[in-house]
Amino acid sequence: MAEAECAGWRFVSMDVTSTILLISSKHEYIDLIGRAFQTNSNRVRLSVVNSIKDAGDYLEKSTVDLVIADYLLPDGKITEILSFGPCKCNCPMVVMVEEGDVKAIVEVMEAGAVDCLIRSEKIVAELPVISERILREVDYMPQSGVIDAASTDSQTK
Repeated sequence: MAEAECAGWRFVSMDVTSTILLISSKHEYIDLIGRAFQTNSNRVRLSVVNSIKDAGDYLEKSTVDLVIADYLLPDGKITEILSFGPCKCNCPMVVMVEEGDVKAIVEVMEAGAVDCLIRSEKIVAELPVISERILREVDYMPQSGVIDAASTDSQTK
């Protein structure tokens, strides 16, 4: 059994197969995203944190399959987690940006996000489907790709 708290409410689903961490300080979107997952996906545990610091603490203690995050948070940009910062993220991340913020899109994609979405109610409603697609694609990726590239770099030095 799994549960998530979103803007003061919780939902519980049976047969959890994926854990998703939502990093957002926008309470109206937290609520919409929680409802979208409650309505469209019964195999997800959705956890919510509101800052980079809280996300780092959560990621140190818990394993997640996917991170969905706002680009801008009260204590910085999500690229601090995407890049090799103090709270490095070892799972795929989808970042939501405001419409027209081309610089943010380029920055998060270069930092390693698997997708960058323009925040809207329509996209929020589609997040369960988008998440399932990304998790399915990650399952088909070779797990050793990052390790192989890192070991090749260290061998050439």
